[in-house]
Amino acid sequence: MEVYKVKIYIYRYLLILCTVCAFTNLHAQESLNDKDFILVITSYTADSRRVTTFISDFKKTLVQRADYPYEILMENMNYQGLDKAHLWKEQMKHVLDKYKTPHLKGIILLGQESWASFLSQDSIPNMPFYSYYVSENGVLLNDLPKDPSKWFPESVNTRLVAQKMGGGGFMNQYDVQANINLIRLLYPSVKNIAFLSDNTYGGVSLQARVRKIFAEKYSFLNLILLDSRVYTVEQLKEKITKLPKNTVMLLGTWRVDKSGLYFLQNNIMSLLPEKSTIPIFTLTGLGNGSSVIGGCIPDYSSEKTSYIANKIYDFYHGKNSSINAFSINKNVFVFYKNKLDEYDIHEYQLPENSVVINDSDVLLNKYKTYFEKQTILLVGLVVIIIFLTVLYRRNKRLRKELENSAEELKQAKEKAEESDRLKSAFLANMSHEIRTPLNAIVGFSNLLIQEDVSKEEKEQFGNIITENNNLLLKLINDVLDLSRIESNRIVINNTRFDLSEHIQNICSTMSPRVEKGVKLLYKVPYKHCYIEFDKSRLSQIIINFVVNAIKFTKKGHIKIYYQVQDEGVKISVEDTGIGIPEEKQHLVFERFEKLNDFAQGTGLGLSICKAIMDTVGGDIGVYSTEGKGSTFWIFIPVKVETDK
Repeated sequence: MEVYKVKIYIYRYLLILCTVCAFTNLHAQESLNDKDFILVITSYTADSRRVTTFISDFKKTLVQRADYPYEILMENMNYQGLDKAHLWKEQMKHVLDKYKTPHLKGIILLGQESWASFLSQDSIPNMPFYSYYVSENGVLLNDLPKDPSKWFPESVNTRLVAQKMGGGGFMNQYDVQANINLIRLLYPSVKNIAFLSDNTYGGVSLQARVRKIFAEKYSFLNLILLDSRVYTVEQLKEKITKLPKNTVMLLGTWRVDKSGLYFLQNNIMSLLPEKSTIPIFTLTGLGNGSSVIGGCIPDYSSEKTSYIANKIYDFYHGKNSSINAFSINKNVFVFYKNKLDEYDIHEYQLPENSVVINDSDVLLNKYKTYFEKQTILLVGLVVIIIFLTVLYRRNKRLRKELENSAEELKQAKEKAEESDRLKSAFLANMSHEIRTPLNAIVGFSNLLIQEDVSKEEKEQFGNIITENNNLLLKLINDVLDLSRIESNRIVINNTRFDLSEHIQNICSTMSPRVEKGVKLLYKVPYKHCYIEFDKSRLSQIIINFVVNAIKFTKKGHIKIYYQVQDEGVKISVEDTGIGIPEEKQHLVFERFEKLNDFAQGTGLGLSICKAIMDTVGGDIGVYSTEGKGSTFWIFIPVKVETDK
């Protein structure tokens, strides 16, 4: 037990070690024999952070009391699912018998399951007992059936029950009436309230409270129970989709489904239709600004973990007022700004002292520190800066060499000014283009390591990261290609290949990237058409044409085809997109030029295509009509071999 005498500032770092070492049966046996102790009984909970936080803060409070003589022991009841709930009462009795000794000086019950199991006992130890992480609204475990779907107990005020037995504690209170009144205030024509609850003790007790309040005060409203003890996830989805008009949803708890599987809280979105028009409110804080308008919920941030330690201390120092002492957590109206705007609800319509959360600001603050730690990903920007520095020094040296001739000096000055302008535009453009995939990689990488991310979300985040990695790689490859062009080091490696087959392969590769409503087609006049050319450079050109077509084509088709001519082969990519104004068509193959500043890209792709064609003695061009579409083409002077 010497571990509890360490200084306060290291408790956070040794929390897990303390839990493992200090609450084992080896130390428990020693305490049962000759030391007074406080017994902490905790329900099973997937959120063990709450339990360890309570123990840490409880110990800190005791360390500050020099005359506090008691040790702390812990029992984890491992209450997992409602299918075993009929055994909870007997399991609690076994624990109480195990620690039945004069050295037991108090009991702390963490979690609603252990609290209800304790209050349901036929007899309890004559000593102070206190609750934490529990609700005032609960149910007792008497006459509980083995089938939890058939258990519809009456709601009881556990605070009143505990006070008769000599207990106390810190409680949350879920105000059903305040939420119903809020819904009726904002939606006066509401006729149906659909209440969602899960397959847990918390879900059952909340549902019992809702049923009681409706029977007493809102019998004129129709209560629809979305009970995961009765319905599977798929059945719940179907029932939510088919909810009648003038219905508002009220969320209770969502952690365990009918089969006993655990869900993260953000998985509530998987139950809701993609385009639901049903307003959704929350009784417990379940959900977030992507699904819930708001509600009256307990102020969880005001929980006082030292409250219980002080009450036990006061009792054993002659203050009997600490018995039957309960502190009820206050409730607060919380709303999400984006959902208020979506449902056209104004802030003046909300109850007084309501808290309105701007969800985008919350996310920014939450992940700000993570963004700062990912500076290594800015290496790509360093590469660009080095490249621009090389260009600047090269132009500076060129200007110095031309100082002997006035005319040449004038031309060099104009060229340098143009180069500086292009570099400035390029730097601004590249900074934006690189920042976009970097932000996505950083943000979703950090989301990927969060504990509450589901498998489906991890797969989705991984796909987004991969897509942005590929985008970043393409940007850097374009810059490297430009560098080779600037230094006349572009290389062409000719090989013999089948052009028809190659175009089919490109079409298959690019098809998944085409938006719905657009068809990617190809047309080959010959089954086999052999040419000798750089296959990778040809792919680079055609894919560049297709990618540009995808950006600006929202309906119709994109078609790849070729025509064999006497001197070579002409390859075209035709689209039915927005087209290019006639006065701007001569700019499309210039370096750093972008006809649409808001479209993604560096403005280098088409200029690189033109450089490749200039190197091989070919030609490149575009036919376009604004509003009707464009056709980009290249002509390659090669010998062509076709089948009949």
